Amino acid sequence: MEAKDLMDIIIKIIGTAIPGYLAYYCLYKLNIIHPNKNRIEENKIILSTLALLNCFFGLMILNKYQNKSIFGNVLVVFIIFFLVSIIITPFVLPFIQIWLNKYLNFIRKKRGIGELDPLPIYKDVFHQEGTVRISVFTFAGDCVVSGKADSVPDDNQFDYFALKLTSNIENPKDWSESEIIEKYKEAEQLKKGTFITYIDLEKSLKFYVFVEE
Repeated sequence: MEAKDLMDIIIKIIGTAIPGYLAYYCLYKLNIIHPNKNRIEENKIILSTLALLNCFFGLMILNKYQNKSIFGNVLVVFIIFFLVSIIITPFVLPFIQIWLNKYLNFIRKKRGIGELDPLPIYKDVFHQEGTVRISVFTFAGDCVVSGKADSVPDDNQFDYFALKLTSNIENPKDWSESEIIEKYKEAEQLKKGTFITYIDLEKSLKFYVFVEE
């Protein structure tokens, strides 16, 4: 095999595999797939599968239309797969996921098993549309911080404490845990939003979250 042929194969593989990573990124940011820090191999399999699928179909198209039409051009195939990865895949897979979860939950219910939650607990609590107020307490009952969150990280795998609060309480010690709970419960009863408690056993922290409507 000549160097030119080898380079041609490498370019084709790279050009058709990259959209697989883009699909992985889009699906992750849209909460369709959920990487887990304790399942590194599983995460690699998901990424590799998406890349290999794109590579397989891309090479198949390139080989079929080589020197016959524009579909034999690596750049054209890359652009097509790129558009599919960022436009079509994020819209199609959520519907598949919804019906798959419904089917699995139907089977689990028949077997007396609890239903599956499509989102990890962290994302289910913090990824909300409304304004999110967060009060963080230690297990000892000390308030770490309390305020309105401007943004929260995608997950708690690596950037857990990257919370951006827009209205911090100047002296958190002035607020007791019971006062915060009482305040959020009253607001929920007045139908001003939803009160959720998130407990992190690993870091020994309690998050009292109020999502305003």
